[in-house]
Order: sequence, then C-alpha cells, then structure tokens
Amino acid sequence: MLKLENLHFSYPGSQDWACRDISLHIKPGEVLGLLGENGAGKSTLASLIRGHINPQKGTITGSAKDSVGLVHQHPQAIHSMVLWKTMVASNQAFKHSLQSPGIIKNKINQAMEGLNIHLDINRNHSDLSRPEAQLAQLVEITMEAPLLIIFDEPDFSGIDRLNQLLKELKSRGKAIILITHQWEEAKRCCDRLVFLKEGSITQNYAMENTMAPVKVSFKENRHSLINLSSLCKEGLDLQLHRGDRLVILGYRESGLKKLEEQLKSLLNQLDYSYIPSEGKKIALDISSSLRDNIAMEHKQLRRGWKSIKKEKTDAAEWLKLGGWHQSTEDTLDTLSGGNQQKLLLRREGLRSSDVLLAAHPTLGLDQVNRDECFEMMKQWKNKALLYLTSEPLEALGIANPLALYFQGEITAVLHPPYPDIQHIQQWMMGAKE
Repeated sequence: MLKLENLHFSYPGSQDWACRDISLHIKPGEVLGLLGENGAGKSTLASLIRGHINPQKGTITGSAKDSVGLVHQHPQAIHSMVLWKTMVASNQAFKHSLQSPGIIKNKINQAMEGLNIHLDINRNHSDLSRPEAQLAQLVEITMEAPLLIIFDEPDFSGIDRLNQLLKELKSRGKAIILITHQWEEAKRCCDRLVFLKEGSITQNYAMENTMAPVKVSFKENRHSLINLSSLCKEGLDLQLHRGDRLVILGYRESGLKKLEEQLKSLLNQLDYSYIPSEGKKIALDISSSLRDNIAMEHKQLRRGWKSIKKEKTDAAEWLKLGGWHQSTEDTLDTLSGGNQQKLLLRREGLRSSDVLLAAHPTLGLDQVNRDECFEMMKQWKNKALLYLTSEPLEALGIANPLALYFQGEITAVLHPPYPDIQHIQQWMMGAKE
C-alpha cells in the first residue's frame, strides 16, 4: 500500500533532522501504531506521508501515495455552519456537485450508518465535542475513499469504540496509521508498532511478538533516606537508600516536570544537590567565571561571603582534577555546551550531600560524553542518585533500581535483571501487569 525508503526531513533553519532515515512499509488491512513522545517526529512523518511536505532524501511509493486521509487530533471548528454543509464545503466527493441538499444528506447518513456512527448533521459544527468532531471528520474522509487513513490521537470515548471502527475500516482493505501515546490502545488496536525517538525508528515489531513484562520483587533492608511512596500508585512502596541509583523513566508529557517539583519539595528535609531540567538557565551563569560557577549553590545563584583567594585555589584544583585546562577566571561560555553540562554534573555530584536529584542531566550530550557522565555517577556510592529521564536506553545503562512513571504516578519499580527495551516502552505507555 505504501513504502517509505530512507526518508530524511529537516525544517528550514534547523540543523537537526526532524525525520531521519525512516524506512517503512504499510500493508492493506493493517493497523500500524506510531508511538513516541512529543517531538519524536510523528507529526512530521504524517505530513510527509500526506505529501504536505517533501523529504530532502528518500522516496515514498505505493498505491496509497496520493490517497491519504487524516483524522486530526483537534479538528478545526467551523462556526455558524451546520455539520452537513461543512462536509460539502471541504469534501472532494461533493465539489462542484449539483445534487440537491436532500440527496447529499442521504449520502452522508448512509456513510455514517456504514460505520455505526450517529450524529445529527443539522447541528452547528462548532457545538460538537472533540470525539464527535473526529467522528464527523472520519465520515467525511471515508466518503472520499482514501486507501490510507491516519488517526492522530483519536478520542472516540473508549478503546472498544476505536477498535470497532478500525476493524470495519480494515475489512474494507484500508491501511491505517494510529498515532497514540497509550499502550492499552496500541495493544488492543494495532497489528504492528513503530517507535520514534528524535526522528528515528527505534523499534518496529509485530504485536504477536510482544509479551507483558514481569515485575521483579526485591527485599530491601538498608536504612531509608526518604520515603517516596506518596508518588507511587496505591499499594506500591518506594524507599530511597544511600548508594541507590534510582532512575525514574517516563515520557515528559506524563508529568516529569511536575514530578521534579514534587521531588524537590520532599527532599527539602535532606541535604541534597540538584541538576534542574533547565540546568544551564537556572544552575549556571554563562557570563560569570568558571570560579564563580564552581562555587555556586544550587538553591541560589548569589553566594555568601567567601575568600576570593581560597575560591581561586579550590577552583584551580577542581578544574585540574576534572581534566579542564582553562583559567579559573575564564567565563563559562569558553567551554563547549557538553563541558558546561559536565561541569554542572561534577559540581553537584561532588557536593557533600545525601542525595543528588538530576533531571535529564545528559540532554544534548553526544554518546562519548554521556558515557563519561554515567561512569562519573556510578562512582558516587556515598549518596543516593535520583535520576529523571525519558530515554529508555539511558535508564537501563545506569539504573539500580528503575521506576516507571505514567500519567502522574510511579507505576512500577524494577530491579536487575530488567525486561528488554520493548517491554520497558510498554510500561512507559501504561501497560498493565
């Protein structure tokens, strides 16, 4: 039905690929689940498939290349116009039609009946709820008879209703792409799953090859630094101990920023170090000297009175041990972005604190610098590491233990050996035991 080969696309002015080396084939009667967090490249890929943008590299071929319909996540409301007239205005099936309103309405009602959809086509379009607007758009699309239909985060009042609609469309030989964040929805409705991360496909597998991950039980007798059970689903106990590298893994849209604030509030009772998710904006001063940045406290940029001579001596020794060869009076912007992040990580990690809270501390680093940071963190056995990330491979490389976060709560805590990355991604989307 559709074949994508080595697609690359970059938006004007950007140095990064929004889609990178995408190769896929989509069959008639198949529901392909397209998953990934916000910014992963799902919408860009959908736009490429629809022909709204053209790839800089790669090809799109197949019978559905020019026959694609899209059910939008938020269909645009047309004010002061009844539903059936909006369908006539935008539908190619009725373009330049001389048919009477009665015949047109009858055809729309027949199309709805075939999908078991019940809408009053005389209602004002702007009065429709989001699920109703999506259903209306689906009816309109099917009347144009596309070979491929893309659903962007559909909301049809339940997975069962969505599944019924997809089965009907599959029986008509349609190819379907379902863009979703929900694991239960993907598991029930899709034949195959493709995961996107930073514009690239990270996983591509058929649903019959998946299996539910197994939660690992573990008994812990060490002294707890802090109880994190209030952040967990009911019945789940989570304690943080000295020497733990507790990684909390979840998509950002699941609420990681809110979790970061909750953890800060809980940790206020302890002496803790902190690498914020906006570290370079909050915890570093780009125009100040390396000496000033090394001496900063995480809770405030202004420092109390200290001996400048001692600061210079301490900073020079600190830079030497870290492998930096700059003067203590060089400004922070003389370091590369990667070295600025490593300076922040080392500064907070070496503080005499009980806990280091690190939110996305390796974001923007290349793999060499990431590996160096991981090795650094593994040496800090005298404190607990609380690490927030949305990168499964990163989490598996450092976690002990690993917590899964979904829609505002920690849903599972795992200890080595961990399930494979497919299962981890399922948990990130809310897979149930």
